[in-house]
Amino acid sequence: AVSARVEEESLVDWRVAVGARPAVATLSEKVMDFLNSTELDEESLDEAVEILKSDVKFATDFRASEEYRKELAGVLLKRAIKEVMGV
Repeated sequence: AVSARVEEESLVDWRVAVGARPAVATLSEKVMDFLNSTELDEESLDEAVEILKSDVKFATDFRASEEYRKELAGVLLKRAIKEVMGV
């Protein structure tokens, strides 16, 4: 899940939560710090994805592998940020 607050026509106070890792949902502090301190464009979105993949611990179980979960979380993060941005 991704959210941000609108302040003076800008998006601020970004929040990023990741679930189904397989454990309880967690906030990605590093991604939130990055989003809150960066002008967002396609390159910075890719960087946010890489930060997420290194910041959040994923695991393998009978439903999905760690690698698949990381890739899926990255795709969903990028989509969610773009949706919040309205692009």
